[in-house]
Amino acid sequence: MSQENQTAQQQEFPLRHRILGRMPSMYVHNLVIQPLPESIVISFFETILPPKVELKQEDLDQLKEVGLLSECVARITMSQMAFLDAADAMYRVATNIRAAAEKQENGNAKL
Repeated sequence: MSQENQTAQQQEFPLRHRILGRMPSMYVHNLVIQPLPESIVISFFETILPPKVELKQEDLDQLKEVGLLSECVARITMSQMAFLDAADAMYRVATNIRAAAEKQENGNAKL
């Protein structure tokens, strides 16, 4: 590899993220993380609830037997390093959410 090509490959460039207006946003109830030798696959699932508001006991018994359907609405594959960066970012957000919730809880206790 020439010095010129090697230098071009080592440079860092800013990313300009763009989310298209037509990009769907799905609500996710659960996810599955699958570690592979070279990457991580994350599958996101939306649980489909029964259409009935009030369920009879026999309906509940049937649901306990067959379970609820949870459909995969998105699936991503990422490098292990990208996964670690994403996990770190999610941890920071989770820490902020917990701190805000505790602050709110303590504020309500003072009333």
